[in-house]
Amino acid sequence: MLSFKAETITPKQASELLERSSNTFKNRNVTPSFVKRYVQDMKAGNWHADTGETIKIDTKGRVIDGQHRLYAIQEADRDQRVWVCRGIETEMFQYIDQGKTRDLKDI
Repeated sequence: MLSFKAETITPKQASELLERSSNTFKNRNVTPSFVKRYVQDMKAGNWHADTGETIKIDTKGRVIDGQHRLYAIQEADRDQRVWVCRGIETEMFQYIDQGKTRDLKDI
């Protein structure tokens, strides 16, 4: 069963989630420029949790979506409020983020 909850993730918790995931789940490669942009937003106070985006965690406690946000929390060294969805079946990973990427003219 899926659960959705706003949580405050500390840099330590972000590290633990990433560590738990890195050894047992193949996520996409990290894009440093995304992490850097997120870090800048977090440090400037421009990070907004209520966009509907979630950190997605599977039934085994592994991050299947949201690793860039977690790396940014870790690097920014700041607690961040985020929405977390837990209990996703691992097989659902293949359906996440399959849409068209937004470019500047879309924003």
